[in-house]
Amino acid sequence: MLVEDEMLIAMDLQFTLEEAGYQVEGPFASLDTAMKADLASVDIAILDVQLQAETVFPLADRLAGNKIPFIFHSGHFDKYEAMDRYPHCGLIAKPSTPNEIIRTIERRLEPSE
Repeated sequence: MLVEDEMLIAMDLQFTLEEAGYQVEGPFASLDTAMKADLASVDIAILDVQLQAETVFPLADRLAGNKIPFIFHSGHFDKYEAMDRYPHCGLIAKPSTPNEIIRTIERRLEPSE
């Protein structure tokens, strides 16, 4: 699942993920549309923290409640707040490289012991 409100970044992320063999649900540009998405086929989510005038935290709560791992990909967030609220989330600061994105996804999808 990809949630990003900046079209060029969303397209770049989608391309990166599809090139790495992932099927992308989205991109969703608003919290409202992302909240309506069916999570049944979602294995992991990449979330921009700030979507226009709202944060993505309600969706992060929904994902956490469904035990779906997620990664915050943002240039506008307090990493300490994110880690306090979601200690098991991944964090990637913008700008990032395709390799950073894929490595972080792979780490989040590794089975925990």
